[in-house]
Amino acid sequence: MGRLAFVIDFERVDENDEKTVVVKIDPGGGNLLTADQFGPSGVDAPPLENDYVVTVRTPGDNEEKIVGYLDPVNEGVAEGGEFRAYSRDEDGAVAIAIYLKKDGTIEFGADTDNLVRFSELETAFNDLKTQLNTELGKLSTTLGSFAVPPTVPYVMTPATADVSNAKIEEFLCPEWEPPGDD
Repeated sequence: MGRLAFVIDFERVDENDEKTVVVKIDPGGGNLLTADQFGPSGVDAPPLENDYVVTVRTPGDNEEKIVGYLDPVNEGVAEGGEFRAYSRDEDGAVAIAIYLKKDGTIEFGADTDNLVRFSELETAFNDLKTQLNTELGKLSTTLGSFAVPPTVPYVMTPATADVSNAKIEEFLCPEWEPPGDD
């Protein structure tokens, strides 16, 4: 049989060489309980105080185990078939989210700007610099041909720029392949 409760606190513990999260919960009626947290492997997401918790009593040891939480503060926004994961600050407000949408897009934190494939951007930018410097060289040669001593001839200064600060090291994506290159 299941039970609903409120989270009071959690603690990371090492029980018999098994690392787990033990959560103190308040099921009402004045008695506090502790229960081990169970969830998908690879997900490290302890609750916040006052989250709702669902427990089930396991056969054999007759202990309560936590099988799910509900954030009572933040309204969900994902539609059917979508997935959104978010972290919260100590007050429960959403700090940042990753949102996998059913249209095939992923939002990292917000939908106000785009991520870029840095390698593609850097290649295009360096090609543009090369083209610009080639044209500046032609201009320098042409202007130099009009110089009559003792005037100072035009000396070309190559264009320089760097886009490396635009690179986001923490976000990686697969190499882009244009559609239709099967």
